[in-house]
Amino acid sequence: MICWILLLFILTSCDCAPLVVNVTQSSYQAEENHNITLEWTFTPRTDGSLKSIYIICEMSTDLRPVILFHLHEGVEVSESQDERFAGRVQFDKDVLREGRLRLHMSRLRTDDSDLYLCEVKTGDGEGSRTCHLNVTAERDRPKPETPDKSSGGRDPSPTGSPSQPESRGRIVLYCVLGLIVAGTLLGVCYCLYRKHSKIHSPPREQDPMVPSPPIELDPMVPSPPIELDPMIHSPPIELDPMIPSPPIELDPMVHSPPIELDPMIHSPPIELDPMVHSPPIELDPMIPSPPIELDPMVHSPPIELDPMIHSPPIELDPMVHSPPIELDPMVHSPPIELDPMVHSPLRELDPMIPSPPIELDPMVHSPPIELDPMIHSPPIELDPMVHSPPIELDPMIPSPPIELDPMVHSPPIELDPMIHSPPIELDPMVHSPPIELDPMVHSPLRELDPMDFAI
Repeated sequence: MICWILLLFILTSCDCAPLVVNVTQSSYQAEENHNITLEWTFTPRTDGSLKSIYIICEMSTDLRPVILFHLHEGVEVSESQDERFAGRVQFDKDVLREGRLRLHMSRLRTDDSDLYLCEVKTGDGEGSRTCHLNVTAERDRPKPETPDKSSGGRDPSPTGSPSQPESRGRIVLYCVLGLIVAGTLLGVCYCLYRKHSKIHSPPREQDPMVPSPPIELDPMVPSPPIELDPMIHSPPIELDPMIPSPPIELDPMVHSPPIELDPMIHSPPIELDPMVHSPPIELDPMIPSPPIELDPMVHSPPIELDPMIHSPPIELDPMVHSPPIELDPMVHSPPIELDPMVHSPLRELDPMIPSPPIELDPMVHSPPIELDPMIHSPPIELDPMVHSPPIELDPMIPSPPIELDPMVHSPPIELDPMIHSPPIELDPMVHSPPIELDPMVHSPLRELDPMDFAI
């Protein structure tokens, strides 16, 4: 058991051992638009396979790392490469098996100067190493000078060749500085001359037809005080406050007297009473005007009807309430007005005195007819749970329309005129009305005695 634990510990320590990665130079120096080769070395694989090699090289900037080169299982991944290095970085695949990573960078730029980190991972472990690259700007190189013919084709002396271009550069520099100083002095002199000529120049006679340009005063130079001519401008008169000044008499030839309007023709201005006529109010269109409050002494407020007394107008439903029926005078006779000379009015009976029973004359009044219960059904007693009792309405208050319960009261049935014929109106000229029998002539029906038919 202890042997197995030691073997597992040895294998684990072997797998986690770091890979040794070195860099050929820790710092590289190059010029702009030149080429350079960055080289790293690492412990190669014993089997020489590239499938287990993972390499990533990046430029460590302050903002974010920029990928310079990416190798995955021995194959370059160009999609991971940053755009600034596209087409400018190539690697040597032949020496990669020997544990050497060589990156050829072309067309260097000044912004390529930075710290580069390269991480290598194989089946034996992983490691990393950094190097610094410094790219300087390309220096201006002078063109090669042609040999002087006067010297017979021989090269000039080594002491004279470098001094001649240096003297020419100094001469040009001195000429430029002299021109700048001369121009500055001329400008200062011109400004001083213009300022002096504006102050001390005599006034020019100006054409009255041509408007004079506005005078630009120099705010740095104070203007002198204006001296007034005593022959034209009189000095100010100092009045004695103790002596009253005499009234000024206006020249009637120059100043006209005030015009007195005829009150018969020109009416005086009307002064409006502020208690009656208010001045015009200027309303601000940006501010909404407040609501107008009406005077309750002049304008009466709208009358609000009491819903307990005045009911709103009732709109009758034509499906429930039928319009009033106009009776035909040819069919329905008007009510009969009794003659007070023949028919005596009703007497008021004393409730304290019992009235005697009235004996009806059998010759005139027929006895009450007893209806056969087999033929005539008794009166129907309505259920108070279903049919409500009649409501006593106040004649002073109009009643609202009654809403019938559709679960209890069915709506009126509309008869189909194609199936149910309307009621037939009889023509009184053809069909005679029912004949009323005279009880004095025709005796009423007798009630048959069942004993007469006994056997």
